[in-house]
Amino acid sequence: RAPLLMVDELSTVVQAGSAPAYWTACISRGRKRGMAILAASQRPARIDKDFWSQATMIRCTALGYEGDQKAMAAALGRPLSDVQALQGFEAIERQRNTSRKSPRSTSA
Repeated sequence: RAPLLMVDELSTVVQAGSAPAYWTACISRGRKRGMAILAASQRPARIDKDFWSQATMIRCTALGYEGDQKAMAAALGRPLSDVQALQGFEAIERQRNTSRKSPRSTSA
Protein backbone atom coordinates (compact mmCIF):
# COMPACT_ATOMS: atom_id res chain seq x y z
CA ARG A 1 0.00 0.00 0.00
CA ALA A 2 1.09 3.52 -0.77
CA PRO A 3 1.88 5.68 2.25
CA LEU A 4 -0.61 8.44 3.07
CA LEU A 5 0.49 11.59 4.89
CA MET A 6 -2.43 13.50 6.43
CA VAL A 7 -1.95 17.07 7.60
CA ASP A 8 -4.63 19.15 9.28
CA GLU A 9 -4.08 22.90 9.37
CA LEU A 10 -1.32 22.83 6.78
CA SER A 11 -0.47 26.47 7.43
CA THR A 12 1.08 25.39 10.75
CA VAL A 13 3.51 23.13 8.85
CA VAL A 14 4.41 25.25 5.83
CA GLN A 15 4.07 29.01 5.50
CA ALA A 16 4.04 31.17 2.36
CA GLY A 17 7.60 31.52 1.10
CA SER A 18 8.99 29.05 3.63
CA ALA A 19 8.86 25.27 3.63
CA PRO A 20 10.91 22.86 5.75
CA ALA A 21 13.23 20.59 3.76
CA TYR A 22 11.28 17.45 4.74
CA TRP A 23 8.08 18.99 3.38
CA THR A 24 9.72 19.98 0.09
CA ALA A 25 10.96 16.41 -0.29
CA CYS A 26 7.49 15.00 0.38
CA ILE A 27 5.70 17.19 -2.17
CA SER A 28 8.36 17.07 -4.87
CA ARG A 29 9.56 13.46 -4.68
CA GLY A 30 6.94 11.65 -2.65
CA ARG A 31 4.46 11.21 -5.49
CA LYS A 32 7.11 9.47 -7.61
CA ARG A 33 7.46 6.96 -4.79
CA GLY A 34 3.71 6.46 -4.44
CA MET A 35 3.13 8.78 -1.46
CA ALA A 36 -0.23 10.52 -1.22
CA ILE A 37 -0.69 13.71 0.80
CA LEU A 38 -4.05 14.85 2.11
CA ALA A 39 -3.86 18.32 3.59
CA ALA A 40 -6.46 20.74 4.90
CA SER A 41 -6.32 24.38 5.88
CA GLN A 42 -8.70 27.14 6.86
CA ARG A 43 -6.07 29.72 5.87
CA PRO A 44 -4.80 28.85 2.37
CA ALA A 45 -3.17 32.27 1.88
CA ARG A 46 -0.59 31.24 4.49
CA ILE A 47 0.49 28.12 2.57
CA ASP A 48 3.60 28.01 0.38
CA LYS A 49 2.75 28.24 -3.34
CA ASP A 50 4.90 25.20 -4.17
CA PHE A 51 2.28 23.04 -2.51
CA TRP A 52 -0.43 24.27 -4.88
CA SER A 53 1.75 23.69 -7.95
CA GLN A 54 2.49 20.09 -6.91
CA ALA A 55 -1.08 19.18 -5.96
CA THR A 56 -2.92 16.61 -8.05
CA MET A 57 -6.28 17.75 -6.73
CA ILE A 58 -7.37 20.93 -4.94
CA ARG A 59 -10.81 21.41 -3.45
CA CYS A 60 -12.04 24.70 -2.05
CA THR A 61 -15.21 25.40 -0.10
CA ALA A 62 -16.51 28.77 1.12
CA LEU A 63 -13.91 31.08 2.68
CA GLY A 64 -14.57 34.29 4.59
CA TYR A 65 -11.25 36.13 4.22
CA GLU A 66 -10.50 37.83 0.88
CA GLY A 67 -6.79 37.00 1.07
CA ASP A 68 -7.64 33.29 1.32
CA GLN A 69 -10.16 33.62 -1.51
CA LYS A 70 -7.50 35.21 -3.74
CA ALA A 71 -4.98 32.47 -2.91
CA MET A 72 -7.47 29.76 -3.80
CA ALA A 73 -8.61 31.49 -6.99
CA ALA A 74 -4.96 31.56 -8.11
CA ALA A 75 -4.35 27.93 -7.09
CA LEU A 76 -7.50 26.79 -8.89
CA GLY A 77 -6.91 28.94 -11.96
CA ARG A 78 -10.39 30.42 -11.57
CA PRO A 79 -11.74 33.97 -11.34
CA LEU A 80 -11.88 35.38 -7.82
CA SER A 81 -15.64 35.85 -8.23
CA ASP A 82 -16.07 32.05 -8.55
CA VAL A 83 -14.42 31.48 -5.18
CA GLN A 84 -16.26 34.39 -3.56
CA ALA A 85 -19.61 32.98 -4.74
CA LEU A 86 -19.18 29.67 -2.89
CA GLN A 87 -21.74 29.12 -0.15
CA GLY A 88 -22.20 26.43 2.45
CA PHE A 89 -20.62 23.19 1.28
CA GLU A 90 -20.36 24.10 -2.40
CA ALA A 91 -16.89 23.41 -3.71
CA ILE A 92 -14.63 24.15 -6.63
CA GLU A 93 -12.29 21.33 -7.46
CA ARG A 94 -9.27 21.26 -9.73
CA GLN A 95 -7.77 17.99 -10.87
CA ARG A 96 -4.66 18.37 -12.99
CA ASN A 97 -5.61 20.35 -16.11
CA THR A 98 -9.35 20.38 -15.29
CA SER A 99 -11.62 22.27 -12.96
CA ARG A 100 -15.23 21.88 -12.03
CA LYS A 101 -17.69 23.39 -9.59
CA SER A 102 -19.61 20.80 -7.65
CA PRO A 103 -22.31 21.46 -5.04
CA ARG A 104 -21.84 19.52 -1.83
CA SER A 105 -24.78 18.36 0.20
CA THR A 106 -25.09 19.60 3.77
CA SER A 107 -27.04 16.53 4.82
CA ALA A 108 -25.32 13.48 6.26
